[in-house]
This record gives sequence, C-alpha cells and structure tokens, in this order.
Amino acid sequence: MGCLDPTVLRPRSCDHGQYVFVVRTAQASEPTTQRPAIHVQKTGRRALPAVRPVHTRSERLVPVCSPKLLSGRNRITQASDLLKLPLLRLDGWTTWSKWFETAGVSASARRGPVLNQASMLIDAAIDGQGVALARTTLAAWDLLHGRLVVPIDVALPLENTYWIVYPKLASHEAKVVTLRDWLLAEAADDERRLRTVVGKGYAGTKR
Repeated sequence: MGCLDPTVLRPRSCDHGQYVFVVRTAQASEPTTQRPAIHVQKTGRRALPAVRPVHTRSERLVPVCSPKLLSGRNRITQASDLLKLPLLRLDGWTTWSKWFETAGVSASARRGPVLNQASMLIDAAIDGQGVALARTTLAAWDLLHGRLVVPIDVALPLENTYWIVYPKLASHEAKVVTLRDWLLAEAADDERRLRTVVGKGYAGTKR
C-alpha cells in the first residue's frame, strides 16, 4: 500500500516555475509504467521490471513526547522510566514490547490510550497526553521544531521505508528528474538535521 511522504506537504514547497506540483493519494495502487509520474510510497523494495525504484530515506520508530511532559517529577534518565508515563499506541502492546526489549528492559503490558491513526498518535504526544512510538519521517517536522522530543535514544529500524518509484521510460524527463532530485535533497536534509535532534538512537543504537 502506498503512503504519502510528509515531505511533499511541507510549507517549503517544490516550486520550479514551469512545473505544477500535483499530489494525488491512492490506496494500494501500483505505479504506472507509462505515465511520467512519480509515486512516493512506503514499502519494501519490489522487483518491477518497467519501474525504477529510488530509496529516499531509512525510517525508525522512536519514543516521542512533549517537552512539557518531562517537567517536574517526570524526569527521564533511562528507558525503564517511561513505564511511569502513559504509553500511547496504535495497536496492542507488541511494538512497545519490542522497543523495551531493544532497550534492555523487561516490561509487561501496560494500559494506555489506543489510537487508530499515526497522525492522532503524534497529536496526542504533542498535547502532552503520553509517550508515543512514532515513525521518524512522520514526526520529523515536530521534532525539528521542538514540539516533540526523544526522551531516550533507542530506536527500532523498520523494513518498510520510503521509495520514489517512476517509469524507466520517463527517467530522463526534466519534470521527473526535478521532482526526484528535490525529494532526495529534502530527505537528505531531514536525515542530517534529525541526527542532531534524535541522537544515537537515530542510527539504531542504544545506550
């Protein structure tokens, strides 16, 4: 299933004069092999002979929360301290269990709010309702602008990441090259800036 990379909806738009930047979303769509369009999708790499895939960025799950949640008695110095706070999630306890295991903490399931959209999860974290495990791509803008922080630098790498996919026949068309290069430049800039904000966990390490 395709998933829109948030980069394409940011205020710093892709403005190249003669080109009109059109965004269309679709569920479970395959990239066409004929039209000179670029699909930005979240998936693993698949072998489609008439399509050229270009990997844009790696993606990880990191714990995020509002800076105001960490004030007062909620000081976080180690992974186990997160168990004192509400743990927001999209599904069951499985993902949090994997994260705590990676962090070297034995943790049984905890009760907490369950939300069915990643955007709702991030909004709840920004609002100070708890700690969420968020995809770095989706949380990047809020991390870079201080609305979210990463209290513990432990991350879970994800297999499904973002790819630019377009027909090989259109690979040399100016508008395809322009959009592709812009997306890759934005992704690279995010990677660089996030490393300074997220810390060691962004590379998948733990402390």
